[in-house]
Amino acid sequence: MPFLLALLAAAARAQDPPAAAADPLALAARELQRIRSELQQLRDAIDAEAAIEPEPDVPAWRLLTGDPSGWNLQGWLAQSFTYNVDQPRDGWNGPVTWLDRDGYQFTELYASLRHDAAMPSSGVAFGARADLLWGSNHRFVSSAGLESHWNDDDEYGLALPNAFVEVATAGTRTKLGHFVSPVGYVTVGTADPNNFFPVLPYTFEYGEPFTHTGFLTTVALGEDLQVGGGAVNGWDSTADWNSSRAGLVDNAWNRHVGAIGLLNWSGAATAGDSLAWFGIWSLEPDLPATGRTSRYLQSLVYTLPLASDVQWVVHTDFGFQHSALPATGPGDRSEDAEWYGLNQFLFLGAGSWRWGAGHEWFRDEDGARVVGAAPSFGAPDGRSFGRGPFRGSFHRLMFGPQWRPHANVMVRPAAMFDWFDGARSGGLLPFDDGTARQQLLFALDLVLRF
Repeated sequence: MPFLLALLAAAARAQDPPAAAADPLALAARELQRIRSELQQLRDAIDAEAAIEPEPDVPAWRLLTGDPSGWNLQGWLAQSFTYNVDQPRDGWNGPVTWLDRDGYQFTELYASLRHDAAMPSSGVAFGARADLLWGSNHRFVSSAGLESHWNDDDEYGLALPNAFVEVATAGTRTKLGHFVSPVGYVTVGTADPNNFFPVLPYTFEYGEPFTHTGFLTTVALGEDLQVGGGAVNGWDSTADWNSSRAGLVDNAWNRHVGAIGLLNWSGAATAGDSLAWFGIWSLEPDLPATGRTSRYLQSLVYTLPLASDVQWVVHTDFGFQHSALPATGPGDRSEDAEWYGLNQFLFLGAGSWRWGAGHEWFRDEDGARVVGAAPSFGAPDGRSFGRGPFRGSFHRLMFGPQWRPHANVMVRPAAMFDWFDGARSGGLLPFDDGTARQQLLFALDLVLRF
């Protein structure tokens, strides 16, 4: 709040004619310094009231952990049980993912073998990384032309989210190959530190890419600022494949190079905060999967530590695709599509107990995004809820803790209330066998790290 009030005050003062000539840069610097001072005072006040629990004393056990410049093999085993209060007859939790089924799911057996390239003062350093994911979550992260060749089960299968080499020089890093998208806040891998809850936001599942194939170069412009750019094969696409295997029109996925860019700024307003922007343009399949049209997406994430054990995260998305929707009648033109959203998370605690709360809002303005996540170009034999597309807004409130009784064990109970404000699709609604606009879920997730 002090941050927003200071920005509004600065804007108001900027519109008044100054009594004497003033340096705009000096004025902006003074305002930014005042914002940082107020944020620091707020953090100090919260820290004075908070009792921070120490981290678990027992060190985590890992399969293979060498020195920072060596090879490391780590991962986890994750499984979940979800209880849907409505008890839908079809067993689907509507458009919710990862946990799209009412009941038990073995979500992930995840293993990551990596050798990070240390950034040298001169010369070149090399690294590599390969990740394997087996479980029900593979359906949502599979890439056309890669996993689409070997998975034939409708729920369980194997995905390869990362398979790249890394080249580092003084001030630059370049990934070459197949890698998880740097878009947004939540990421691939249910037990990743950014994934507090065991479910994906609507913005990620329906509004953002999961992986890319190509290259991405990041350049350090100082200790607190990095920019990057690269060329990729669009969203979740790797190589040629036969999409008619899933009853989809062949040649409808993206074979054209797309462009991505990013910016990461630490200490943007105060010490410890971060601002991250990501953008991608590419040619992507339209909704009927009969052609490819121009698509643009950007995400913006701001992370602010309110105290040593309190963190606030804000994440926004905006996406646009030209001629994404088919013409509705003879002589009509195809329609463009937009989608956008705002997520906010608040995390509290340290050590063996942490608590999280969040609100999500995702709007599919034109009914082009929220539809069954599988079958897809990457998982042509996969299956998910069979309704949609839904034109309107999806909301979610969620709350729950992370409990770590041991450094290798994490338990994530969570409560999630979802509701939909929009039009029916084919006479159906998103939840409870197509009859409801809202849904209440309880989840219990167990993660064993190795």
